[in-house]
Amino acid sequence: MEARIDPDKAPFLSLYPQPLSQLHPELSRFVQSLPKTESHFHLEGALPLPLLQQLDLPIFDGFFGGTPPYADRNFRFRNFTQFARDYKEHSRAWFTSPERYAEAAAMVLADLRRHNVRYVELSIGMKDASYDAEKGRCVPGRLPAIIDAVHAAAKAMEPDITTRIYATMRRKDYEGYSEIIEETIRHPKLFGIDLSGSEARPIEPWTSDVWSRARDVYGKKLKAHAGEFHKRPESAKAVRHAIEELGVCQVEHGIAAVHHPELIDLIKQKDITLGTCPQSNYKLHAVKTLHDHPIKDLMKEGVRCTVNSDDPFYFGGINDVYVALATQTGLSKSELAELALNGFQAAHLAPEEKAAPMAELRRIIERERQAEDAALQRKAALQNAPFPSRTPASGPSQGPDRRASQEPTKS
Repeated sequence: MEARIDPDKAPFLSLYPQPLSQLHPELSRFVQSLPKTESHFHLEGALPLPLLQQLDLPIFDGFFGGTPPYADRNFRFRNFTQFARDYKEHSRAWFTSPERYAEAAAMVLADLRRHNVRYVELSIGMKDASYDAEKGRCVPGRLPAIIDAVHAAAKAMEPDITTRIYATMRRKDYEGYSEIIEETIRHPKLFGIDLSGSEARPIEPWTSDVWSRARDVYGKKLKAHAGEFHKRPESAKAVRHAIEELGVCQVEHGIAAVHHPELIDLIKQKDITLGTCPQSNYKLHAVKTLHDHPIKDLMKEGVRCTVNSDDPFYFGGINDVYVALATQTGLSKSELAELALNGFQAAHLAPEEKAAPMAELRRIIERERQAEDAALQRKAALQNAPFPSRTPASGPSQGPDRRASQEPTKS
C-alpha cells in the first residue's frame, strides 16, 4: 500500500485541526512519512466540518462558518461535560441515517489515507446510531443498517486502508437496550465491541456476560475505555477490571497504569495494548500538560502503546498528535516510529498484510537511531565527554508481531 500523495503538501491538508503541523513543517513531513494506524477512533467524533456546514442550522450560526475554536492549539474544554454536550449536539445533527454515516465514513477514511494511515479501528456509538430523532429514543434495527453502510464505504477504500468496525457501548447501556445490544454483537460485519463511560461508575454485571458472549459465540474482539485520568484511583481500578473481568485485548487510554507496577506487570503478562490519545488527554484535563503525559514512561516500562487521535474534530488530526508528542514530551523521531510500529504489531491484520509497513518502519527506526547516535557523538565531542550509551529501545516494538487475525467468526 504505497502513499499516493505529495509528501510536501499532505501534512497540511486535513479535515481536522493541524496547528502544530504548520509550526513544525520539517517534523510534520517526517510524521507524514510514517505508515500509521488509528486503533482508538470514533466516527461520530471525526465528523467532517464540511458536512456540518451543509446543514445550515441555527445552532451553528457564528461558529461553523469560520474556524472552530477546537482548531486553536491552546484550546481546552472546561470539563468533560462541555465536550460531551458539543459531541452530542454535533453528531445528532448529522448522523441521522445510514447514508449520512456512509458519506462521513468515506470522507474520514480518505482523509486518514492522505495522512499515511493504513489501518483503522472505526468505532460507532451504539446509542448514537440507534437514536431515532422522530421518536426521541433509541430503536432496534437502525444500527445494523448503519454498520452495513459504513462497511460498504470502508470496503471501497481497500487496499489503501483497512478498516475494522467496532460498536461502542456505555457502562449504563443495558437497561432498556438489551435487544439493541443483541442485534449489535451478532452482526457479521462488526469486528468488535468497546466500552466507554465514566470510570467512577463500576462495570455492571451485564457487561461481562455480553463481552464474553460477543467473543466466544460471535468471534468479536474486545476493548474498553479505562485509565484515562492518570492520577485518579478509580482509573487504575477500571484498567484492572477491563483486563480481568472483560478479557479485553486493548485498553483505550490506560495511562493510569503508570503509577501501579503490579498493573504494569499484568498488562505485559496479558499482552495488552494501550490505545493512548495524548491530545485528547490534554484537552480534557486528564493530564495537566502534554509534558506530563506518561506515554514515555510507559514505553520505558515495556508497555505496548499506540498513538491515536480519538475524536479528531475536537482534538486534532493524527499527524498533529505525533508532532505534539515530539515537541512537548521530547520523544525522538525513532521513538515516534516505534510507536507507529506498535500500531501495526497490535493491528488485527494477517502477517502478510502488515509485513510491508512494518519493514518500512523498522528501516526508518534504524536510520533515525543512527542519526540520533551521531548527534550525541558530536555533542559529546564538543563537550569533551564520553559518548553516552543508548538506552535499550522500548520492548514491545522490538518483539514479534503480537496479533494476526482475519475477519471475525460469523455466527
